[in-house]
Amino acid sequence: MRETLDSFDYGDATITIVFDTGGPVGSDHLVIVNGDDYLVNRWFYFDEFNQRYAENFAKKIVDDEAYRQASLDGTADWKQVAEIYEEAARRIFDIFQDAGLIGYRAGDEQEEQRYREAKDTWERLCREIFAEVKDRIRNDDSLDGLDEYIETRVEQARRKADDLAD
Repeated sequence: MRETLDSFDYGDATITIVFDTGGPVGSDHLVIVNGDDYLVNRWFYFDEFNQRYAENFAKKIVDDEAYRQASLDGTADWKQVAEIYEEAARRIFDIFQDAGLIGYRAGDEQEEQRYREAKDTWERLCREIFAEVKDRIRNDDSLDGLDEYIETRVEQARRKADDLAD
């Protein structure tokens, strides 16, 4: 599902705020900043989105050349979080998808129950990873051990998918 919530011109850019459920796990809002010579897309995850915050983010991209460049280069905090989180979320989602646990046939209560358990698990694990990555990057904490943290959650996803697929 995709719906444009707001679209407006600001400086040299058009800013579009979209409700979109087709993004990474936990995302449902996308901000698009389309400038004369740049394009920045940012997903907002879990409970992170609010309209004012999204608008301020977009305006900062337009107004602050250093921040815009850091966003384009992948060195802005939000971009670092997104890159690490999205890769981990894809891995977890793919485990459940490969196990045939994404969706169910209408009227099949057992399939529906398996799907709901799988969905609860992948959303919980992704939420945990997002919070951990965001906290470490925003607080300038060490990323040491983050790979192991993520791998532990990926393994939890594998075990749950295996249990549900049996």
